[in-house]
Amino acid sequence: MSAHQEEPEEQAHDEGDSNWIMSYADMMTLLVGFFALLYSFSIVDKSKFEKIREQVSKDFGGKFENPFENLDEALKQMMSKREDLKDKVTIEREADQLSIVFQGSIFFDPGSSAILTEGKQTLDEVIKILKEKAMAFPIFVEGHTDDNPIATPQFPSNWELSSGRACSVVRVFEEFSFDRKKLSAQGFADTKPLAPNRDKDGQPIVENQTKNRRVVIRVLNK
Repeated sequence: MSAHQEEPEEQAHDEGDSNWIMSYADMMTLLVGFFALLYSFSIVDKSKFEKIREQVSKDFGGKFENPFENLDEALKQMMSKREDLKDKVTIEREADQLSIVFQGSIFFDPGSSAILTEGKQTLDEVIKILKEKAMAFPIFVEGHTDDNPIATPQFPSNWELSSGRACSVVRVFEEFSFDRKKLSAQGFADTKPLAPNRDKDGQPIVENQTKNRRVVIRVLNK
């Protein structure tokens, strides 16, 4: 009789162990799924990721806002009022950044890193918009040249020239009280052309060289 009395206790003990194991397995399954989701976000294309964020926001009744949408519109509106900037400035918006590409002639004379008076006025207009719409975002300024060599006491090569131009633009951001820790300047010389500087015979393609001489202001998604 005593054996029959102990049997329910053993059965209850076994069921308790089983429930604990099942709970642990469920938890591990959830964790694996969670980390798989994180990993998929880490490798997904950023433009697709923004679309996923937008859809999730809508599904949960929220409102999705692209961090660069208002900035993009404000810059394009300003550019549309300036006929002198037509075909000289382009705005490129991606999921993780917004880039403003200026032809170098807007800001600089050949072989110089001193910003022209008219160029300074244009840059001031752009920076005022950035200050209003993107003050908290990191700003990265790039200087680019064509492949024509330069060798002056101030600029022994295009590296120094492109870097000097980027730094000149960054200093204007400082004038507008941007956080110096969020500002960066870099010169690429002629290493990242948008189009070939020369034809197959080695002759310069003037139109392409003009396009390659540029300053790029990148606003990075924080």
